[in-house]
Amino acid sequence: MRVEVREGRPHLMVRIAIVQGEESVRFEADGSFTVEDDCHNKKTEGKPGEVWEVRLKDGQAASFAHYVRSDLLTDDGEANQVLKERQSQDPCAHLLCVGQRVEHREKVILDNREYWVCMGPYVSEEEAGEVRVRSELGKTALVLPEMTGVPCGHIEVLGPDGMVRCLGRWVRVQTVDSGQIILHDTPVGRDFHWQHREKLSYRGTVEFFVGNDGKLLVVNELPLEEYLVSVNSSEMDARCPLELLKAQTVAARATILATAGKHHRQEPFDLCNGDHCQCYYGVVREGPASRQAVEETRGEILVSDGQVCDARYSKVCGGIMEANEYVWPGEPIPYMRSGVDAPSPRAAEGFYPISTEEKAREWIMTTPQAYCNPDALDLPDYLAYARDYFRWQVSYGREELEEIIAGKSGCKIGTLLRLEPQVRGESGRISQLAVVGQDGILVLEKELEIRRVLSESHLFSSCFVVDYDRDSRGRIETVTLRGAGWGHGVGLCQVGATMMAVRGKRYDQILAHYYRGSALQKIV
Repeated sequence: MRVEVREGRPHLMVRIAIVQGEESVRFEADGSFTVEDDCHNKKTEGKPGEVWEVRLKDGQAASFAHYVRSDLLTDDGEANQVLKERQSQDPCAHLLCVGQRVEHREKVILDNREYWVCMGPYVSEEEAGEVRVRSELGKTALVLPEMTGVPCGHIEVLGPDGMVRCLGRWVRVQTVDSGQIILHDTPVGRDFHWQHREKLSYRGTVEFFVGNDGKLLVVNELPLEEYLVSVNSSEMDARCPLELLKAQTVAARATILATAGKHHRQEPFDLCNGDHCQCYYGVVREGPASRQAVEETRGEILVSDGQVCDARYSKVCGGIMEANEYVWPGEPIPYMRSGVDAPSPRAAEGFYPISTEEKAREWIMTTPQAYCNPDALDLPDYLAYARDYFRWQVSYGREELEEIIAGKSGCKIGTLLRLEPQVRGESGRISQLAVVGQDGILVLEKELEIRRVLSESHLFSSCFVVDYDRDSRGRIETVTLRGAGWGHGVGLCQVGATMMAVRGKRYDQILAHYYRGSALQKIV
């Protein structure tokens, strides 16, 4: 991130990856535009409505070594002390400072830096994973790829006549009069069940790079507040109540400030535009309330213990929010606690916390009066989709599921014998699952990995129980997963928060419900 002064006012500029993994991209603009190469030469100019194409030539992926992050700390003195202890185990252990510090006129606007103690390198990701498990490291431990060779290649820009107009290691496209750049066939929801392509328009500048995967990477740079006008309605719907859009805006603003320089620290952008970070689909999703929500919360973030909150959110929690340590590596975070998503905790009385398989089954088979229960209140049309996710089920033939598991994990377990939950969080989400087969056992250790491996795209959530239909010999014929919720369930439940707003709750009350112990604070 950087600060840019516009009309006498400082603006934090953010960089968002809007296209990844493509070989070519077509674009146009609603006004005149310039194309600039990596030597900052304005090679050519384009006119409104002309369709241009950007292609990748001789793209090569980055190379990586693999390390183990053994510790995550926020104090550099403590980090150096821990480093000395780790160097007694591994002389090559070293310290990484990740995150960003941004200043303007000697005032610190953002400082989300933290310190990672890393061990390695190791020959492969598998070896690093074995070290992580064998060394019995803490909850913050994870396998960490570290770039050893940068991606390379050239970006070709072809004019409407098909002739190459510009060639460089990267290329920037910028409108002359603050117009919009329009990308054709932009991927949306990649690898999820709603994936499709759209024609999307973006403010600011658009830059083209060779990504770490050796494919085309497209990055949009624009002011933070302009980005949020789109995010609040890309993540939800511009028709949602204003108080919901304000809550979503504050959470999204806090999230990008908390995670910039961490999630994509070896890439030329702050966040991506998909569910991995935050959905951002340009201008097309916006409505009048989108901008109003940003203006009325301008500069507001959530803080806890003096630090900006990483204010995660998901679509439908299913009635109980999950605690962060059951979803991601790390210690328990005070504002990411589990809780009942209802006007009263009695909505989950007798179930919460979900500590047994029996409780999980009973919970999933009920329809509690949670905020995100689509039958608890008249549901607005724009939330009709929630009916498919509060409670759901999916069935597979045994051989079909075996093929999916083998394809997604690379592990062939033979004939499936059972799916065995090892660890559940307080919401019932499975954070460790044993897939037991005749030829071996596959242990899945992350909520998202469980959802990925058990589906052609992704399961709606890992809060599910398993039923089997068997033949006369007792062999599984069909596997049925019955589940609750859509997403990881940590932090704000977007459908639940919307229904809180429908019931008349203010945005600060909504945020206090989902991020307990946090406080609102202004930055710039």
